[in-house]
Amino acid sequence: MIFWIALVGTVLLMALSTGCGQEEAVGEPAPDPKSGVFTFPALQTDVPLYELSIPLETMAKFEANPYEDEHPATFVFEGKRYSVGVRLRGSSSRFFPKKSWRIEFPKGTAFDGRRKHNLVAEFQDRTMMAEKLAFDSMLAMGLPAPVTKYVRLSINGQYQGVFLDIERVDNSFAEAHGFEDPDPTIYRCGAKDCEMKLWRTDYQQDWQKETNEEKEPGKDDIRTLMNVINRAPEPDFAWMLGENIELEHYLRTMAAEVLISNNISEDSQSYFIHDRVTHKWTYVAWDLNNADARWWPTYGLGMKPVVDHPLFPFSLADQWVEKMYLKRNTRPDFLP
Repeated sequence: MIFWIALVGTVLLMALSTGCGQEEAVGEPAPDPKSGVFTFPALQTDVPLYELSIPLETMAKFEANPYEDEHPATFVFEGKRYSVGVRLRGSSSRFFPKKSWRIEFPKGTAFDGRRKHNLVAEFQDRTMMAEKLAFDSMLAMGLPAPVTKYVRLSINGQYQGVFLDIERVDNSFAEAHGFEDPDPTIYRCGAKDCEMKLWRTDYQQDWQKETNEEKEPGKDDIRTLMNVINRAPEPDFAWMLGENIELEHYLRTMAAEVLISNNISEDSQSYFIHDRVTHKWTYVAWDLNNADARWWPTYGLGMKPVVDHPLFPFSLADQWVEKMYLKRNTRPDFLP
């Protein structure tokens, strides 16, 4: 624990003391994390309009069952029509008045360089800025993080509002962000379990293998990594992590999550990408809509906004973290 606190503290100081460079063009690779210059993505100057045509019977199915499978629909952009599949996405957000959508284009067809698009409603964040700024900050720190942009959405002629289009973490993501392996193995943390431990409780789920399920059946590679993280001898711990993980990326991600007050990463369903060319794993943060959550509409108008976020919520120096740690230590099935 002390080791991690010291390392993260060092990286945090680096983050706070490093200046920002000039804006870069959208689509350019993130800056080299060793360059010492943090460069934010270019400021978005327009908000494109996406149109969806979804059969009314399909909309009724989504309304009756927010977990309904994907259905055919038509996507329209600047007059050009595409056949796509659509479904609702998210967890609790599926039940909000403003829905989040997943749009999938057919194989061999890409829109804006991608087949799959996540249109996130950001219903709970009325500023619609927290998740965008969180991912942009990670990109500025030279991390492989999803590229995001604001879009407008219309469904069956009815304007739905502004959404955040978040780049999906898949093979296209790996190619766009400079991974050497053209077909890396991608895992996603199971529900409520991004804790990287060897055991889990009843409410937690196993790692999800997103790619290479048929080429490389089983999950031996991620199990081996978890063994390294949990069972490496203390004198060799830092060295073994560096041999298996892109450690600079991971530590910078931890520092970024401190800066944005993202203290529920255990339920983020984030990603680990195994580059079999470099033989290293890269952690990619996900689900940052909870970052710096000060007030949500579902809290109610009587709820006092949470404005006293600690800057460093990942150490036992924070009383709330200490309380949660002690509860988990004595009762492993405790869910914060």
